[in-house]
Amino acid sequence: MPVTRSSSGVVLLRRLLALVALLLPLLLTASPARAHTSLVSTDPVADSVHDVAPESVTLRFSAPVDVELGGLRVVGPDGERVDDDTTTRDGGSTVTAQVDAEDPGTYSVSWSVVSTDSHVISGSFVFQVQEGSDDAATPDSSTTPAATSSPPTTTASPVAPTPTSTPTDPVSPTPSPTIPAPPADAAPPADPGSGDSSAAGSTSAFATSTTVAAVRWVSRWVLLAGSTVLGGLVLFRSFVAPTATLRSTRAAQVATGAAAAILLGSLGRLLSHVAEASGRSLLEALPLLDDAVLGTAAGLHDAVRILAGLAALGAALLWRRTSPVVGIVASAAVLVVMVSLALSGHPSTAAVPFLAVTSDVAHHAAAAAWIGGLAALGLVLSPTSGGADEETAGAVRRFSTLALGSVVVVAVTGVASAAQQSGMSPGTLLTTRYGATLIVKLVLVAILLGLGWWQRTRLVAAVTTSAGVFRTARLELVVVALVLGTTAMLVNTPPAREALQPRSFASTVDDGAGAVDVILTPARAGGNALHLTFYDQVGSPRAVDVATATVARAGLPPREVVLQSLSGSYWVAPEVSLPAPGTWTVQVTSLGRSLEGRFTVDVVVAEPVG
Repeated sequence: MPVTRSSSGVVLLRRLLALVALLLPLLLTASPARAHTSLVSTDPVADSVHDVAPESVTLRFSAPVDVELGGLRVVGPDGERVDDDTTTRDGGSTVTAQVDAEDPGTYSVSWSVVSTDSHVISGSFVFQVQEGSDDAATPDSSTTPAATSSPPTTTASPVAPTPTSTPTDPVSPTPSPTIPAPPADAAPPADPGSGDSSAAGSTSAFATSTTVAAVRWVSRWVLLAGSTVLGGLVLFRSFVAPTATLRSTRAAQVATGAAAAILLGSLGRLLSHVAEASGRSLLEALPLLDDAVLGTAAGLHDAVRILAGLAALGAALLWRRTSPVVGIVASAAVLVVMVSLALSGHPSTAAVPFLAVTSDVAHHAAAAAWIGGLAALGLVLSPTSGGADEETAGAVRRFSTLALGSVVVVAVTGVASAAQQSGMSPGTLLTTRYGATLIVKLVLVAILLGLGWWQRTRLVAAVTTSAGVFRTARLELVVVALVLGTTAMLVNTPPAREALQPRSFASTVDDGAGAVDVILTPARAGGNALHLTFYDQVGSPRAVDVATATVARAGLPPREVVLQSLSGSYWVAPEVSLPAPGTWTVQVTSLGRSLEGRFTVDVVVAEPVG
């Protein structure tokens, strides 16, 4: 007995539900994801003072990074660069540059690297070489306590240290590392960039970075829109709608626009990524494109997507032909884009990358079937007047079944992704930018579901007499544009699971003579650095002549740590050994201008990395 359209729709829905059953283990096996790539330690330690000039600067990261577009940059007291070429070892997780730090004074270190999920991570810190030092080698780094950059201090601070790193992909600030800068009364280090410290230079740099960030976000948005629409159109053309209509001039125009979006979005992502990683403008980044493609994983993925965009554009230009090759090439191009985006994004850093990548590709593909179908309804199949003919009405009914199954797949894989990116801790979705953006996306998706349900229950039945289902599809496409915009923001925002990672300790306390900013970094068992900035009762820097500190843990006697003064109000102990995790008590006593200050603060020290 021949299969009717109604029964074929049921078969299609059953197949989609079977796919969902296969995807359910992705959610059940989700576990806390690996940490977003972050700086683990620096040698020399931030704000340390050296009698013996270091021969190199070394940064250790929690995961391999690419340095071809950035690397290390060390500027000496005279404003000239003193670093040699940047090299990597330990699989790319350790970055080193030889330096010539013979002259006494303050040395500024800035760095920029690209993580495995395409995020640009950058930052800076300073160290000092005292008078009378020589160019002898630094002691073995294994004896030097590691100290990492700290997150921005609390807003309660009268004069908070200025964070100098902007680890982004690039739209948003993230909870990735930043390094506290010296206080306002300390002499600022030389700018490791162009050397322009004027307000005009700062404004220009801000405008450039904002432009690059905007281009990167728009490029991701356009790329997502193009791949979802083209993927859905191919599926619609092959299995759902009348082939003659889906090979019409109007359909070819929509397909061409979607393919062009893939190509332009990929080009924009590559260019903005290179500009962000190298700290240059979009025009200045053009000569570095070949280095990015040949030397970085993120650049290689962008190049693959550009080639996929070219293939998709070629298929779209031949869209009206009956050859099955057109659909095969277009669908292959879309699949390459989907897989590449997953491999170069957040899923690649999950605890089980294969499952996370598979889930992400399934999520994207199901969204394409849904969104591309809406584009077909609203932009291609929509009748000029009245209702649809019976053949088009049949396509609408089949799409209604396909959309229902696609929504189920989108929901299941979306929950799995949220579980991965929140580290299996839903509370992080309420306290992070990632979570807030995800909630906005969910609200928009809920609006889409409401419109889709209205279509399915009220409008599809009247499709032969009313064009309501097609008008609603166009309205849904407007909401879809907003959904894709928030999705692009999510991709460019570090996942919510970052909130679960150990943080450097930062607090502002009262010592009886004023306020003190206290930063202990990285607040992990092992080597740490203690930063103290003193303020008077009105929030101005307070000069301190003598400062002493001790650290203690339950069952252990207090142990003195050596504090060094970098300015009258800014003191640092770059070598604080806290060998075990748990709660440590830091006690500080200070004396300056006949004012004695004293405070005690408890710090929770986390397990060491790895």
